[in-house]
Amino acid sequence: MKVRLAVLMAAIAAAAAPAVAGETSVTALTTFTETFDVANDGGWTFGTGYEYVDPASGHPGACLRDDNLATAIPKASTSFGTSSPFTGDWASRGVVSIGIDLATIYAEGSIATMPLSIVLLNDNGTPFDLTDDWGAFFVTDRIVPQPGVIGFAGTDEMLNWVSYDFAIPATSRQWPEGWRWIARGGYVHDRGAWGRLMRDVSHVGFTYGDPSMIWPFRNWDLALDNPRITWTVAP
Repeated sequence: MKVRLAVLMAAIAAAAAPAVAGETSVTALTTFTETFDVANDGGWTFGTGYEYVDPASGHPGACLRDDNLATAIPKASTSFGTSSPFTGDWASRGVVSIGIDLATIYAEGSIATMPLSIVLLNDNGTPFDLTDDWGAFFVTDRIVPQPGVIGFAGTDEMLNWVSYDFAIPATSRQWPEGWRWIARGGYVHDRGAWGRLMRDVSHVGFTYGDPSMIWPFRNWDLALDNPRITWTVAP
């Protein structure tokens, strides 16, 4: 587990009113990164319960891996009912981005055109009843990692890691362009309360494929590392 604090070097003058001479406003950013070297605070999972910590194949160090995954749309996500820096009131915290590192060791059939999607859900106050969950998803313009490894270090596989980072307009009161409403029952439409969702994010997921489409069922060997979230902190 790592918490990194980065202070922007440039001072930003207050725009609302004339500033006192020498007075500046500085925005700080905090990034929380789950490295799996010590803990798994977000309860990150591929949804099977069979994932395990691979101590040497990460990016770097440890990573979370599932080498016996059978599904149409794999999802690297936080566990339902788990509170962590990845959940809660994103609007008040001023969340600005989320990211993850992913590796595909094996995929049955071609995934050359499969996009990576982001899924954000609210559990509606019932974390273990998935039927009433609702939220939003965004199909990115990035393709999921392609299968294969880049070599071996002794007996340890050197995975072909791909890093993904995406901006999140958590303080926006308008429905962001490209995001779509989703419910666990499968009903998808283009409207919803973005502001309400940002005040209570219960679940974060990175999905292989567009969740509104039908994909073939296949076998996978996948790994995830360094899921991360960045938010603003008042000086």
